Amino acid sequence: METYAPCPSCHRLNRISLGQGAKAPVCGACKADIPMQALVVEVDAVGLQKLIRLEAFKAWLVQDSA
Repeated sequence: METYAPCPSCHRLNRISLGQGAKAPVCGACKADIPMQALVVEVDAVGLQKLIRLEAFKAWLVQDSA
């Protein structure tokens, strides 16, 4: 299982595997830590906009393939 979280430093979306165990997620672009509390990530306005666009795109893909 995986989720997406924006980097708090560079705002790049990162795909995070939830099966990493104790390994803390790190941004693939700038290598900053991505703080997570269980499955919750705190995001700012830019990060929220990116997540909304991602979810809209994923919904469009599912609708288009039906």
